[in-house]
Amino acid sequence: MDDATGTLRPDDRNQYTLELRKDGVASLRLGCNRATGSWTAESASDRNSGRFIFGPLAGTRAMCPPQSLDSKIMAQAPYVRAYLLRNGRLHLSLMADGGILVWEPAYR
Repeated sequence: MDDATGTLRPDDRNQYTLELRKDGVASLRLGCNRATGSWTAESASDRNSGRFIFGPLAGTRAMCPPQSLDSKIMAQAPYVRAYLLRNGRLHLSLMADGGILVWEPAYR
């Protein structure tokens, strides 16, 4: 939510994926790195929003190009506290208005 940072978008959004499995495992592809860990969510009465928390994420540490968002996303993941489903996208809000990670569905 820092206006100085603005909106950051990956050069190739297909290099950034988030899979939330029913068994509570999250798998992320973050540019040239991968991460896995746990996740939990509790929906609000509208079922389009609610609480969301990643558990500890274990990730690879390859040296990605400077424009990669891998280290930013890994650093922010522990601070995700809420979700909102809107316009077909998953918005993950960081605590203390720290920002929003937006994920869109992968079309195969």
